[in-house]
Amino acid sequence: MTDLSVIIPTYNEEPNIRRTTETCLAYLRSCRTTWELLLLDDGSRDGTLAIEQELARAEPRVRVLARVPNRGKGYAVREGMLAATGAARLFLDADYSTPIEEVEKLLPHLQGDCAVAIGTRRTRNALIETKPPLHRYFLGELYVLLASWLLGCRVSDYNCGFKAFRGDAADRLFRLARRNDWSFDAEVLALAGRLGYRIAEVPVRWAHAQATSKVRPLRDGLRSFRALLQIRRDLKAGTYAKERRMDADGRRREE
Repeated sequence: MTDLSVIIPTYNEEPNIRRTTETCLAYLRSCRTTWELLLLDDGSRDGTLAIEQELARAEPRVRVLARVPNRGKGYAVREGMLAATGAARLFLDADYSTPIEEVEKLLPHLQGDCAVAIGTRRTRNALIETKPPLHRYFLGELYVLLASWLLGCRVSDYNCGFKAFRGDAADRLFRLARRNDWSFDAEVLALAGRLGYRIAEVPVRWAHAQATSKVRPLRDGLRSFRALLQIRRDLKAGTYAKERRMDADGRRREE
């Protein structure tokens, strides 16, 4: 077991992945704790996977997990969390919207009485270096209101791509989770609340990466709102009551 696992989900991130990985490695190598870096390639069609494999050859603490076909960010994060060995497990976005050193603000909460620590951009002390377009800001605010109302989870920022989990909580939550799309953040946080895990919200540095963002506000916004209704339905129906575990041959099964 390592002290810290860092998971980066990737899909067609050729413009970003080398810079983001090398920046993360520079930070991790300066740490006194043991660590691993997992690059989860979700069926990239550009040169992302080749770059990741090259980086892994140069650093044995980097693991590349390639999955095909493309299934979605939620799937990639889930696979990374369940493959990780860290006592603490962080995922961050490949566009490096939040720098990895911000993890120093999250980890103390995991050493206390919280099992989940999430970065937030929507509190007074958050440092927003590059603001998103106004329409995306308002869609984000609407999403928070709807998610809180539908799922009963009271957090200020569901979708900031910078979240840390205690290892045991990550194993339990991501075995239960089933959303492959952008709604996985809300699903996992709703499950954490249902299971009694305390969630710490931590203001972080964040910059909007307009040039490489894959989010299409109208299309993905409608899909995400529909997904919230599905998560609410599944919570009420007890769909998450049984953990999905792995058989000896590696297949998932219900218990």
